[in-house]
This record gives sequence, C-alpha cells and structure tokens, in this order.
Amino acid sequence: MIAHWIIFSLIIPLVPFSLAYVFVKFGKTNEWSEKEKRIVGMTVVKNTMYFWLLDFFYMSCFTGWFLGKYIFGILAILFVFVNLTNAFLAKSNISKWSLLVDFLVGVALSIYLILIIPDPDFQLVVTTIIAAVYSGLLTLVGVAWTIKKGDDNRQADFKRIDDERKEEERKKHIPFLKVAYEKATSQITATMGADLALAKEVILQRPSEGQYCDVDIPSFNIKNVSDSNVILLGMNIDNRYYKFEENLLLEKGLVCAITPQRNMLHLFVKMPEKIELIVSDVLENRYTLLCKFSISKRTGPQTLSSPAEVITYIPYQYTIESVSLPQLIKASN
Repeated sequence: MIAHWIIFSLIIPLVPFSLAYVFVKFGKTNEWSEKEKRIVGMTVVKNTMYFWLLDFFYMSCFTGWFLGKYIFGILAILFVFVNLTNAFLAKSNISKWSLLVDFLVGVALSIYLILIIPDPDFQLVVTTIIAAVYSGLLTLVGVAWTIKKGDDNRQADFKRIDDERKEEERKKHIPFLKVAYEKATSQITATMGADLALAKEVILQRPSEGQYCDVDIPSFNIKNVSDSNVILLGMNIDNRYYKFEENLLLEKGLVCAITPQRNMLHLFVKMPEKIELIVSDVLENRYTLLCKFSISKRTGPQTLSSPAEVITYIPYQYTIESVSLPQLIKASN
C-alpha cells in the first residue's frame, strides 16, 4: 500500500514538469510564434489534468474507493471523448496516434467500470448502452472521416488547379533579357545606390595574397525581349547584393542603360567569380540572370590610406558580355 501511495504522490508533480520539459526542449529547436506558445501552454495544462484524472483513478483502485472509481473513471472517459474530437479535427500524424491511444484508453476504462458493477442486471443494461454508444461513435467517425477525406481531396484539387493556373500565368511573363549593343531607347539609368567601399566584411577579412580586388563594371545596355514588362531590382556580385536606387520598370522592347557603380571602390578579398542580375516580373516573381563577363586589369597595385592602415588593391574591369536565361528564385504568393 505504501508503494502505491508513493507512486501516486510522485505522479502528481512529475506530470506537469515532464510535459513542460518536453515542450521547452522542442521550443529550443523550433521558433514558435506567440499563438503557438499559447497552444503549447494549453496542451500542457490539458494533458496534466488528463494524467491527474488517471492518477486519481489509480488511487481509487488501490484504496478500494468504489465511488471514486466511477467519478474519476467517467471524467477520464469524457476527457478521452474531447481528445478524440480534437484529434480527429487535427491533420497532423501525432493527432492520429493520439486518436488511437485515446480510443483504446476509453474502451479499457469503459470495460473496467462495467465489470465492477455489482448488479448483473444493471451491468447488462449499461453494457448494452455503452455498446450502442461506441458503435454509433464508430459509425459517425467513419462518415465524418469520409466527408473530411472528400473535402481534403477537393481542396487538393483546387490547389493543384490554382497552382497550374499560376504557373501558366508565370510562364507568360518570364523576363527574358539580353545585352544590347544599341542605343538605349529609354532615359532610365539603373545605378547602384549602396556604397560598399571598405564594407565591414572587407575590413574584417584579409585577402590571402595581401591585396584586395577593386571591381569596376562599365555601363551596359539591357534589352527587354520578353512579352511583358520587367522590373530591375539589383545585382549580386559573389552573393553580395547591390540594390538599385529604385525598382525600375523596363517596358517590352525597350533598352535600359545599367550603370553598376559610381566613382567609388568596391573591394573584395578575392576576385569575384559570379555576377547576377536580379529582376522581377509584373507578378512579383523574382528571377536571377547569370552574367557572362570578361576580366581585364586596369592598372597595377593602388593604395588607399585609412586611419587604421594602408590598403593595397588591384583595379579590375568586369565587362558584361551577355546574360543567361532567367532562373526563378522566389515565386509570388
């Protein structure tokens, strides 16, 4: 008897602390929103109450408290039915497992409570009622599950059709561009607004050969050869993003002069190997176009004095010769 009381007493504090520990551990690996945190807190409270009911039911069994068995047993069964409802409405795999476990617990508790009824005639009546309730419950679950499955299939079909429609619409607006050696037909000039000269990542790093690389990209003309307008956003130079001063609209068939930089230094710890043009279509799908370029050394090593040190760099000229076909990097919602 003492062992039973010890187990009963230990379960009461262990349940909430164990559940809280599990959710806190999962919370460290997953960034939860405020709404998700509230749901987790409610789940901890709900499961704590559920296991406490089972613990008090266990206490009623080893103490022989007949009335307590029915009080805590029936409350636990009602709690099981609530869990069954929530688990059925949820869509996660964890909820499906909870559906099975709670159903088995409810059946086991029902059978036990029926077996301890002292009056055989009353036991038969209760057995008939409980059997009818469970058979009706299974029938309702089957019907509801069929309806829910049909709704899910229809939603999946609607989503597939909508995705196909969006994909067809996206294909109509793919931003095809080419380097044009003709005079710009528009007065738009895209200029990089971000001055990354002596940027923090450059100062914190040191070039392996003791010299930085100054990247100079001469102006080049881009022609819109697609069937719709294109929005010019910026350029990536070895994953360092340079945003244009403003998002520029390049209309169909027009040529735009792109000036990648002003008279400023753009230092890199090593010679850039990739230059990309970042654009968007009118549907807000974002694309990248890989630039093909040639490299030439403008002059010999140059020096730049700063308050901390003297920086040595070599000026290189990257001439854009052509651009690749656009690659989708971010689809619109």
